[in-house]
Amino acid sequence: MSRVDGDDLSGICYVGSQDVESLRGFVSIPLLVHLGLGGLFLLLGFVNLFRIRKSIKKVRSEHFAICSRAVLSLNFAFACKDILVL
Repeated sequence: MSRVDGDDLSGICYVGSQDVESLRGFVSIPLLVHLGLGGLFLLLGFVNLFRIRKSIKKVRSEHFAICSRAVLSLNFAFACKDILVL
């Protein structure tokens, strides 16, 4: 854990500017782990997005079928009313 390099002149501390193994262990591996987790969450988000879109399309088509039947029955009822009134 004592692999932090420091520059006395600028006051900047950094891990791995002199030792490649500490750069790999403290910088590269955590970046790759976070990149992998971010990619996994992005993939899961797209999967859920397409799953939700599919269910909305299914519900919308069922709703359209119900609404179209209701509209047709109302049109039939009004047409019968007009015929009976005449």
